[in-house]
Amino acid sequence: MTDKSNDLMAEAKTSTGLKVFSYILDKTFETGRKYADDFKENMKIKFDEYLPKWNYVAVPTEPVVSDFIKS
Repeated sequence: MTDKSNDLMAEAKTSTGLKVFSYILDKTFETGRKYADDFKENMKIKFDEYLPKWNYVAVPTEPVVSDFIKS
């Protein structure tokens, strides 16, 4: 994405006053990365009702202090 496209998105708004805020990520993300074996057991995934394939939130469970203490 270029600065120009970012500027155009920032100008977007609706007739009811909704404004769009955007920013460009400079980070390069690794593809094909594997997740931890217990990821599915420890991470709740909340899917959007309207576009569940595109919009979701990973909600981590609260860690238990004893999980970090080695005996």
